[in-house]
Amino acid sequence: MNAEATRSPTLGTRLRDVVFFILFFLYLRLVVDVRLIAHCAGPRSGDLPVFYRGWTFFREFVVRPGGLVEYAGAFLFQLFSHAWLGALVVTCLAWLLSLCVSGCFAASGSQRLRCLRHVPAVLLLAIYSRYAHCITSIVALLAALCLLPAYLRISAKGTAAAMAFFIVVCPALYCIAGATCVVFAATCILYEALIMRRWQLAAPCLLVAGAVPWAIGVLLCGSPPAAALTPYAFSWNVAIPGEPLWAIYVLYLLVPAGMILSSGSWAAAHRVRPWEALLPFVLAAGTAYFAFAPGGKALRTVDFYASRGKWEQVLAAARADPANPPIVQTVDRALCHTGRMADELFSHPQSLPALLIDPNEPLSWQWAEIWLDVGFVNAAEHHLAQAEEVVGEQPAILQKLALIHMAKGNIGTAKIYLKALTRTLFRDEWAVTHLKELEDDPNLSNDPQVQWLRGTMPKTSALIKEQTTDEWFLELLDTNPTNRLAFEYLMALYLVAGRPDKVAETIHRLDTFGCARPYLPEHYAEAVVAYMAKGGKPDLYGWQIREETLQRFQACMESARTHQNDPAALRRELRETFPGSYFRYLLVGESGRP
Repeated sequence: MNAEATRSPTLGTRLRDVVFFILFFLYLRLVVDVRLIAHCAGPRSGDLPVFYRGWTFFREFVVRPGGLVEYAGAFLFQLFSHAWLGALVVTCLAWLLSLCVSGCFAASGSQRLRCLRHVPAVLLLAIYSRYAHCITSIVALLAALCLLPAYLRISAKGTAAAMAFFIVVCPALYCIAGATCVVFAATCILYEALIMRRWQLAAPCLLVAGAVPWAIGVLLCGSPPAAALTPYAFSWNVAIPGEPLWAIYVLYLLVPAGMILSSGSWAAAHRVRPWEALLPFVLAAGTAYFAFAPGGKALRTVDFYASRGKWEQVLAAARADPANPPIVQTVDRALCHTGRMADELFSHPQSLPALLIDPNEPLSWQWAEIWLDVGFVNAAEHHLAQAEEVVGEQPAILQKLALIHMAKGNIGTAKIYLKALTRTLFRDEWAVTHLKELEDDPNLSNDPQVQWLRGTMPKTSALIKEQTTDEWFLELLDTNPTNRLAFEYLMALYLVAGRPDKVAETIHRLDTFGCARPYLPEHYAEAVVAYMAKGGKPDLYGWQIREETLQRFQACMESARTHQNDPAALRRELRETFPGSYFRYLLVGESGRP
């Protein structure tokens, strides 16, 4: 091993790395926005680790192999709740992996392969640009790699010292990082066999590496053999459903594969060419461009803002992918909360499945939110319980369940959820405040959200599947006739289902909500006109229809007559002239502005 092969990076190399990781951080913070990954009320991005403060929670991890990296991964994942903290965590992990990779190849005398030090960062860009995450796998790999440079340097001093170090570190690493220690063991064995040509050391190391998982994992801890022998990258659900997360597999194989390459003569030191200095930036930029999922970001951004009641931001973010059904459903919620559903519903793409996604979907998070919006507490509790079974005791789920049980008067159950929340990192203040309120006033008579839910939730306990869709909202209106959100969802259901007759029958409820007279809200007026055109004679209860609404109806019908034999031309004309009209939706089944 010559001096040139182990020389330290130059000042220029260090400055270039600093610039690289600053850009890496800014991309994650400003473009990806990693807090969207941790937002559990949206689509799944992989495993969502749960973390609680206290010894009881910590003790669950220390008694099993790999528990410490799981604990560390769960803690670090909570930091994703803040955009800059999450970006900083991923950047630090990428930087530490870079140092480990560089140190491994430097210690093995493979100067040329030190250029691979940026590969972990590029692979992490591929992972997080797809809004997947596998932080436990990354922490486990970091634990396995951080001791490799030390082993390689000790190995250069003699066989006995290397064997002693391996015998001590391999079991310890298995206890810390689980079967991911195979990366450490495989790299050491390949180094001894292919580079140092010391089979007398490689063979005992192989025996130790094979015996440790069986002795500690299977015999001592009672783990199934498959679990005891499988690294996190190959056992955890770290991928977006339906999309294999190949990048984490490449990340795990990078250093062992590099050791195989190191055995060749071409891995010797060489002078870095100017274009090679720019290669990491080009690879990172290309990966970010091709891996980034704008639709995934739009979906998560919309749901993120909806969970915080920022409805104008929801409508703005939805423009990136307006036809995605879950986004359409959240946009409808935003229109309802801002009082614009009756006038702007068909300015956005609509369909019945999008308005009310199948309530039996186990991960239909929006349903729990919608039911809480309209006060159907039992239904919201049902969907949240399903979600808890799938992704665990996520703080956002526990918080909603605590609210539901406070509204239902189940104070004991509510306190269980609240006490659990006091041990979380970022929802503890909310829990402490409500625990104090319960101590001062068990009825929570001064809590407006609890009182509103108590005044709107149906008194019956009928299951959702026992009722038709409109009966859900009619029951809510029978319980509380002033429930505006339930009324607007009922009317939206009638509109999207193509039932203008039902809209006309229900406009008598408008006065309950203080709607400004004399003109009907636009989509209700269009529905009444369409109903009247088919011979209906609705009672308008003194409401009037604007002249321009009638003129729009005549124009749409004229277009329908003109293009009766050319549906494509009719769709095109209505899209250009009346993009947000309910008449267009009734005629061609389309809505939304181009």
